[in-house]
Amino acid sequence: MGRSETLRPVQIKAERQTGIIIAIEWETGNETSYLSNLRNSLYSYFLEEGIMLKPLGNIIYILPTYIISDENLAIFMQP
Repeated sequence: MGRSETLRPVQIKAERQTGIIIAIEWETGNETSYLSNLRNSLYSYFLEEGIMLKPLGNIIYILPTYIISDENLAIFMQP
């Protein structure tokens, strides 16, 4: 299964931010769980895009480093 089949359509259940930490929760039709199988699809998708994140179930936490270049930040922020 290709990554476009795995994550589309994207349905965001909730977004949270504290300082520079952003949490994005994907809608799965079930309760939020760190054990959600969506974790593997999210991890593979972002890794293929060159972004290393560690999803916890259907939630990803984004914590940019303090020393990120403008070029790398722009890659991450592309829609």
